[in-house]
Amino acid sequence: MKKIYSLVILVATLLLSGCDQRNTIDVSDINSVPDLSNPVVQKLTNTMWYKSANINYNNFIWNTVRFQAKTSAAMEGILYTTAWVGMELRRDGTSTLLFKPPFNKYSYVTCQGRWAVSTTDENTVVLDSKTPVGYVNMKIKVRDIQAKDNVSTVATYVDLGDKMMVVDFMNSSSYYDDDTNGELPDFKNVVSSWFETMPVSTAQLSADEFSNTAWSMSSYKDEIKDLLENPAQCAIRTTYVNDLLTKTPALLFGAQFAFGADGTAYIDVPSYIKASAFFSFQEQLGEQQIVARGKWRIYGNKIIVETNELPAISMAEAMFSLKIQNPQTEFLPIKQEGQGVKVWKNYFYVIEVIKRTAKGMWVRISSEQETHYLFLLKQDMPDETKTWGVREAVKKLN
Repeated sequence: MKKIYSLVILVATLLLSGCDQRNTIDVSDINSVPDLSNPVVQKLTNTMWYKSANINYNNFIWNTVRFQAKTSAAMEGILYTTAWVGMELRRDGTSTLLFKPPFNKYSYVTCQGRWAVSTTDENTVVLDSKTPVGYVNMKIKVRDIQAKDNVSTVATYVDLGDKMMVVDFMNSSSYYDDDTNGELPDFKNVVSSWFETMPVSTAQLSADEFSNTAWSMSSYKDEIKDLLENPAQCAIRTTYVNDLLTKTPALLFGAQFAFGADGTAYIDVPSYIKASAFFSFQEQLGEQQIVARGKWRIYGNKIIVETNELPAISMAEAMFSLKIQNPQTEFLPIKQEGQGVKVWKNYFYVIEVIKRTAKGMWVRISSEQETHYLFLLKQDMPDETKTWGVREAVKKLN
């Protein structure tokens, strides 16, 4: 039985990190190279185009309520007007849509897809892509191209099927480079070429390196950013998210991983997330801090973290009051009627080291719901005696 269990874990690990196929877009002629004979289309390729970020401008020129029954409908308006910040069309037919969630500090979401030249519409490309809330098939029609002082501007119509937008793109990130809040770290390096410089190490890991240590994401606490070696280490690049709306990954808000010498893992999330997830009983715990407890182990070049206590945060419920039925989660009630906490029944993280620095390490973290490239700051192990696991806290309060 133990061998079977180990085999299952191995297969899951390989699927999540070694040969991640979750971004594969199922379209016809997937291996074909786009026709670049059109000079207008040719100018769109191999360049990151940044979307105009004027949120006070109504980009939508046409919308329908026909598809409003979709779960993601409440999110899509925000997604394309305030979160979509760029796109990259590569000449091999692959594409990237870049999103900057306005509520997630330091986070970028890059969604992969494929594109082709339209055979029916002039100066138009058709793009099939993953998005943070599902998938999209869009048509992008070029209306005009202007160039001035080495900066090109492309005026387009973007047809999303149930809505149409007027969008202007620039091949300069100057608007975002003027960020004064420090929430756009290393913005120029969210293009595909950056990931080519960050391959995962295949070297065997040692448990001794991680035992009795803690590792914090930049968005875990405000003071973390001041402890990093440079602002670029704040950036959290998400290359896959299953469903930002209904299955919101906890790491999008930040976390700290702590690895006990006995194989116990402690996953702590930002205080404002705990205030939301545990609002019904946090005040009853005194000085004790609630963390998601689990187990950790080394498997080759990977750290495997398993927990059944990770808070299940759904933006659909928190922001839009939608009722979500997710069989992968369970509600742990406490004695006060209607109060408790929702957690994932089983959650696996695969942490792979990319490279080490003086203060921490760049890693790729994957789960069934997400994949992130980010920097983890090495810190001292927290006092385990001052923490309660989620299930332990529920048991004590009952």
